Formats: sequence, C-alpha cells, structure tokens
Amino acid sequence: MPCWEIIESSVEFLPNTTDVTLLKPALESLGLEVKVYAGGLNLRKGSWAGYYESKTGKLELPASLNINEVKRQYSKHVVIATARKQGWSLSWSTNDQGNEAARVVKRRF
Repeated sequence: MPCWEIIESSVEFLPNTTDVTLLKPALESLGLEVKVYAGGLNLRKGSWAGYYESKTGKLELPASLNINEVKRQYSKHVVIATARKQGWSLSWSTNDQGNEAARVVKRRF
C-alpha cells in the first residue's frame, strides 16, 4: 500500500463483535460515565441513563449525543489500539472538515 493512500471504513456496533474495552473510553471521551457489566455497558450523563447491550448491539444514547460522533471516537480508539499492537507511531491533525485524521508511521524491519 502506498504511503499516501487513505483508507476509509464504516463503523457498526454489531452484536457480540464490538470491543467494549474500546467503546468504553470512546464514550467516556464524550462526557459519559461508563460502567462495564457482564452484558455490556451502563451509561450515565447527569440524570440520563442508557446502555450498550453486547448481545444485541443496541446502543441507547442521550438525544444530545450524535451517533456519528460516537462512531468517530470509537474509530479513533480502534486506530490507537491497532497502532499500539503493531508498534506503529501515530500523529494526529485536523482536516478541513474539522475531523481528526491520523497519520500512521509503520516501523521498518
């Protein structure tokens, strides 16, 4: 893959496949209190309460939170975890649309 190539992908919170260890910090970065339980995550923000259920993939969010922002934060945590696992370096910037973009530097052998 050329170094200038940009890879885009979609994010879905699917039953039994979403990594709650990455979804938890993504939701926390959006100001939610998150507690892990055997079936998923309990969410709280002020007087609002919601959840993520691992078995069904259902995510209940406060109306003030946009699902696309959750997907962006989850994607960011997936990129960070993958880079850490592969030993890659990341540098973050903001593109013209105001979204964060990561530049990945792969290690050379």
